[in-house]
Amino acid sequence: MKKYIGLEISKQGAKIVVATKSEKIIKFIATYQINYDTLEEGCFFLENMLIQLIDQYKIKRYEIKVALVGDLVIHRIIEMQAIDQKHVRNILECRINEYIPIGNHYTDFKIVSHNKKTNSFRVLLVVVSKIIIDNLTNLGKSLNLKLDIITSVGVALSSYQQSLGKLDIIIDLGYYSTKLIGYKSKNVIWTKEIDIGMNLIDNSIKEKFKEEDSSSIEEFKIRYANFEPHEDSLYENIIYEIVDEKIKEYLIQDILKFIQGIEEHVEDKVNKIYLIGGGAKLKNIEQYFKQQLKYNVENLKLNEIDSVLENDPIWISLSALLNM
Repeated sequence: MKKYIGLEISKQGAKIVVATKSEKIIKFIATYQINYDTLEEGCFFLENMLIQLIDQYKIKRYEIKVALVGDLVIHRIIEMQAIDQKHVRNILECRINEYIPIGNHYTDFKIVSHNKKTNSFRVLLVVVSKIIIDNLTNLGKSLNLKLDIITSVGVALSSYQQSLGKLDIIIDLGYYSTKLIGYKSKNVIWTKEIDIGMNLIDNSIKEKFKEEDSSSIEEFKIRYANFEPHEDSLYENIIYEIVDEKIKEYLIQDILKFIQGIEEHVEDKVNKIYLIGGGAKLKNIEQYFKQQLKYNVENLKLNEIDSVLENDPIWISLSALLNM
């Protein structure tokens, strides 16, 4: 079996897996998670880790796949007036910041539809952070690697869309942030990163119970964080009351705004919402989001892949990436 390294890179950290792959069978050999303060610092850590992993597992230079997460890559459907495709490109080159204020970036686009009567174009715009692409390019050169860079985790996951033609959303419940991915007909069409993550549960436990040890907080969260608390569980009810209020105030409203925006732009209703990420492992969170958002919600599963961690929402996006 061939061995691969999969990287999922965000602003705050990265997930790394070493896996074997034979057809649709993926077996994870090792998994790692690292955090960093800046992308430059992150690329330094990644370079050192890749050197070790390539040597340890004898990975070939062209068997490393990379996907970007959150605001490192932004997808938007936009409407614009233009004469032809060349004119669309010229407008985007001059006025890109009017559509997506991202700073230094690389831009690509795909014309989704053209109304000849009004000379209006519906354009799928993809904007990628220049910092991360330049750092990855330099990383590949310094280690003599041929990195297979997939623009985003959403691209990997959307390729498994079962309800073709329907508008679906993925909510990635990370520790430091929540990533929203809207996709239709296997095309990612709208993305957003909210700087609120499941660490709000940890912070609530820390504040309420005056606990400082991170491992104790994590253990407490796994045991008592339940979005349908039992009546006779004091700790479950205390945590739920605190967390429920904060999630409604800081997260649910932003998700609903995202849903409203994407439905208006694509003129369609959301069919289903899928959960991934560490937060998707919390007890009864599917039912909670279903009640709060008033949409059909379930944890995402990749039925086409036979992976030992296939149904683990933390690693599911890397399973999809390695299978591309």
